[in-house]
Amino acid sequence: MALRITSVAMEISRAEAGIDRSDFVEVDMAALVQDLVDAYEPAAASQGIRLTFSARDDASIVFGHEQLLGQVVANLIDNVFRHAMHGGICDLTIDRIGGYVRLQVADRGHGVPAEDHERALCRFVKLNASRSSPGASLGLALIDAVVRLHEGAIRLEDNKPGLRVIIALPTSDQSS
Repeated sequence: MALRITSVAMEISRAEAGIDRSDFVEVDMAALVQDLVDAYEPAAASQGIRLTFSARDDASIVFGHEQLLGQVVANLIDNVFRHAMHGGICDLTIDRIGGYVRLQVADRGHGVPAEDHERALCRFVKLNASRSSPGASLGLALIDAVVRLHEGAIRLEDNKPGLRVIIALPTSDQSS
């Protein structure tokens, strides 16, 4: 466990330092998310969670680090496993808004109170609802660091019930 925490903390530090941009390539976010949904589907089904994914047909290409972007999506799905209730649903969507590819991950779990949305993105912050769950609370901090590395934005919203995480990443033709 300590080795995993150290590894994630190092990933966050690298992302925050803005390095590894030389490893950026064009990434089809819709294909990446579909692959991860397919990979997680058996585990989700065994926990009574239904994963749904939809993507608009227009371009979902970003210029980014494919492994880190995959880690973002995996962390978001892992959070649903950790915090959703049996019989829950996790909706993942990709669309394009202007010069941004928008990824939304919405669950119907316990959610995060609006006043804690900003704190939830900080390292090692365990909110009351998750204090008893395992982990070091680095998942959303890593997501935030990776999104900022990609010159994107992240926002948490109330899904009524549950949490909606919205990530906007510049399309490959918008990235610097």
